Amino acid sequence: MVVTVAQVKSVVIGRVGDIDPTTLDPTTLNTGLLATQVDLWWEMYADKDLIGPRLRELYTQLECIDAKKAALMHLVDFQEGTTGLNVKQSQKIAALDSMRTNLKAKIDGLEKLYAKTQRGAGSLLPIEKTAPVVPPVVPFPTLDQNDPRYAGDAYIRSPNPI
Repeated sequence: MVVTVAQVKSVVIGRVGDIDPTTLDPTTLNTGLLATQVDLWWEMYADKDLIGPRLRELYTQLECIDAKKAALMHLVDFQEGTTGLNVKQSQKIAALDSMRTNLKAKIDGLEKLYAKTQRGAGSLLPIEKTAPVVPPVVPFPTLDQNDPRYAGDAYIRSPNPI
């Protein structure tokens, strides 16, 4: 089964739990605070796909946690009377802090793993294929920058710069 990007975004929002931007109540609608921003965060971390799989998803989830925490930051604990209702709003922030700490540790572990497995890869490997050297085309004779005697920079090392 192929998992779509929309499904991954939905799972990320589901892990954190979306909230209504005006009432701060939990919501499952597509108009929630996280649902309206997740596309932006997903694109912001597109470069993480080059490091390793799932990092983009985890960084997007980290942004969702931060956004939800910022929205709920102003909530305070309160108690109604001496024996009445006791609401501890700070538990929401504490839960998000714990979730963020665990997620950041997971991201750091994956990045260390990817750094170990990718060491020496990329541009440090020898070039296997080079462009062919071709003679200049008449009537516009130009330098062929692929010619080995110019070392890739024909305009600087050329005996007759153009």
